Amino acid sequence: MLTLLPIFVELCAAAAWINSEQFAEASPTREAAPLLELSPEVRAMLSQIQSKQQKLNDETAELGREIGAQQAGLKRISD
Repeated sequence: MLTLLPIFVELCAAAAWINSEQFAEASPTREAAPLLELSPEVRAMLSQIQSKQQKLNDETAELGREIGAQQAGLKRISD
């Protein structure tokens, strides 16, 4: 039984490799739609998302600065 296990594993790997090649050949490549072709509503939503992401990035950076200041204060106290 143990001698058949490596052969079985190799056969499974070969079958998976063959299926992955067939899948890659069958799947069409999709290109992202250019920003200019998007509807005004979608562009507005994307703009809002980008604005919120920037706000979150700024808040995260501020929190990082506050944490750094607190750590520095704790280090001064412990020294």
